[in-house]
Amino acid sequence: MRLGRATPGNTCLLGNVGMPDVLTFGKPDAVIEECRWRTEKVKPESDCILSSGCVISPNARAENLRAVAESARRYGQY
Repeated sequence: MRLGRATPGNTCLLGNVGMPDVLTFGKPDAVIEECRWRTEKVKPESDCILSSGCVISPNARAENLRAVAESARRYGQY
């Protein structure tokens, strides 16, 4: 069952882009694909705040963080 269906009403899900595997050690293309997949999973049943699954590592590459922002612009409109 998708979480958006399990939590009816005005639900907003937070997260959950993988740390450390994706944001810290992944390439920007992998980050964008992960963000796209996570965004598609919640459409259209609930809203989503696209973010890391936990605290962002100081070793996370800046281009990966920019990829999260780009993904939110690209896939976050629904």
